[in-house]
Amino acid sequence: MYHLNHLIIPPTEIHSLKVNLTTGCRNKNCTFCPVDEKSDFTVCSSNQVIEQIDAAIEKNGTYRNAFLLYEDAISLPDGYIIEALDYLKKVNPFLTRISIMAETSLILEKGTKRLNLLKTHGLTRVYQNIISGSNEILSDMNMTSTNEDQLMAAYFIKEAGLELAQTIALGTAAKDDLQMNAFITAKHLSNMSPDYINAVDVTHKVRTGLNSELKSDHDAVPDILDEMITIIENLELKKTVFTSSAENNDLCLYIRFPEQKFYMLALLEDLKKNTAHTAHPYASNFM
Repeated sequence: MYHLNHLIIPPTEIHSLKVNLTTGCRNKNCTFCPVDEKSDFTVCSSNQVIEQIDAAIEKNGTYRNAFLLYEDAISLPDGYIIEALDYLKKVNPFLTRISIMAETSLILEKGTKRLNLLKTHGLTRVYQNIISGSNEILSDMNMTSTNEDQLMAAYFIKEAGLELAQTIALGTAAKDDLQMNAFITAKHLSNMSPDYINAVDVTHKVRTGLNSELKSDHDAVPDILDEMITIIENLELKKTVFTSSAENNDLCLYIRFPEQKFYMLALLEDLKKNTAHTAHPYASNFM
């Protein structure tokens, strides 16, 4: 299996059959991305894709879910992606979900009609990296899309009948801008109404260009707990699962909106008062 970037693997896909359609990245400039992941972009051959799938099934047996990587994979020709989808279902007929990562600009290029074609061949969920709702932060991160682009891409995904899963990054704003960025990001997510949200902490464990800059000045390292509280407090969602994984956060959360929102806020506020730097024990099995 090709190396996986754990910064972007959401907890809902940890136990999925992970298949690289591509490796590396075309952009290679996003400052929140791990430095050692900035390798040349390549497309895996059909034989390489089949070998990955066969090896995983031979080792672990059948899977409930499959996850196609990386973000540039959605840009590949429809026929290539369909071949991978069809083979996954052929050799693993018990699959209930097939997900794919997708960068915003590539979702816009693919369009609703072609996304729907992939759905007819078994694709069920698209993961979109949002990172922040602030265009200023997105520019600082060298992202290729704006929040307006993200909103349109999210609409395309939902219009195609696919589940919308979005990833945000904690710790992308300077300390003085943290609360405003958290508020803007929460409102942005609320406007898109995703089915799933995953929060990753870019200041934690994984060495990134951004992480190195923040850690050069200890006072600039954001308070992730405060940021998490502000985001959750300002999310207005009708039916969404919010997660943050232990792999990339001190806080491992699983929240169903709206029913668990205020319960979780109370727990986090209590954590802030009593054990500011200790991971909260609340967690759940990811579905």
